[in-house]
Amino acid sequence: MIQQAKRVARVQVILFTPLGFLPQQHPDGKDAWGLNGGKWQEHKSGWEPKDFDSNWDIFLCEKFHTVGNSAELFDEPYGAFWAILNIAPHPENNQAFTILSPGN
Repeated sequence: MIQQAKRVARVQVILFTPLGFLPQQHPDGKDAWGLNGGKWQEHKSGWEPKDFDSNWDIFLCEKFHTVGNSAELFDEPYGAFWAILNIAPHPENNQAFTILSPGN
């Protein structure tokens, strides 16, 4: 997935993920919203900052997830992090977004 994102990205690849493996299971097939998406939500692996090379900027929060997918409180919070890969510098005169001031 990351290789495909790097192949098609023009500016950045941004990934947000739990820190390490965060157990999430849906024995009845229902996801946290009561829909039949449980099989798509179940975590199969976990990533850590060390899985990314020095080209990635890592922003880490060690205590991010406090509640599981079934609304159960975790004994200890799980962390999460952003991994950001800048593909190419973004020209100053070609912004990817528009900044609106109040009143616009």
